[in-house]
Amino acid sequence: MKIFGSWSIISFLRITAQLIWAALIVTIAMHFLLFGIFIYSGGEIGAMFSVYLDSSFLVNHLKEVLAEEHAFLFSAGSVEMSFTPLRGELLSGSVLLLIQIGIFGLALYGFSVLKRVLNTMHKTDTFTAQNGSDIRIVGILLVIAAPILFLFEWGVKLYYESHMMTEEIMVNLPPFDFTLFFAGLICFVLAEIFNQASIMHEEQKLTV
Repeated sequence: MKIFGSWSIISFLRITAQLIWAALIVTIAMHFLLFGIFIYSGGEIGAMFSVYLDSSFLVNHLKEVLAEEHAFLFSAGSVEMSFTPLRGELLSGSVLLLIQIGIFGLALYGFSVLKRVLNTMHKTDTFTAQNGSDIRIVGILLVIAAPILFLFEWGVKLYYESHMMTEEIMVNLPPFDFTLFFAGLICFVLAEIFNQASIMHEEQKLTV
C-alpha cells in the first residue's frame, strides 16, 4: 500500500482523524447538554464520571459464584467503573464537568492541527516548517494532557469518596498515562526531523 496520494496510508489517516474530530464535536456538545442539565437540576442528574475501584470485592464475589469450578481467580488491579452521584455537590461537580469539557476541547484542537498536517502531506507537501511547528503543537498537547488527566481523575476520586461512605469497596489512585507523555516526546522528535528536512529541502532548491 502506498504512503501518499489517493487510497494511501495518509488518506486513511486523514479519514480517521476527520471521524475522530467529528466524534469529539458531538461529545463536547453532549457534555455541554449534560452540564446544563446538571446545573438546572441542582446536581440531581447529568454528572457521570469514571473511577478506579479495587477489584478484590469483585473477585471475592466471583470466587463464591465459581466455588465448585476447577479454577481460581485472583485480584489483578483496578476496575474502571462509571458512577452518577445522586444529589451531587453542585460546585465541585460543575468544576469537574467543565474540566472534562476542557479536556475534550484540547483533544479537538489537537486533532484540528493534526488534520492540517495530514492534509498537506496528502498533497505531497510534506517537509515544511509549518508541519514541523504543527507537530510540535501536537506534542505539547500530548505532554500536558497526561498530568491534566491524572489530576482530573484524582479530583473524580475525591468526588466519589465524598458521596460513597462504604468501606467495603476501596478506590484506587488513577494510573498516570505514560503513553500520552511518550507519544508527545516522539512528536517533538518528529517535529525536529521535519524542520531539518525543510531546511535541507530549501537548500536543495537554492542549489538547483
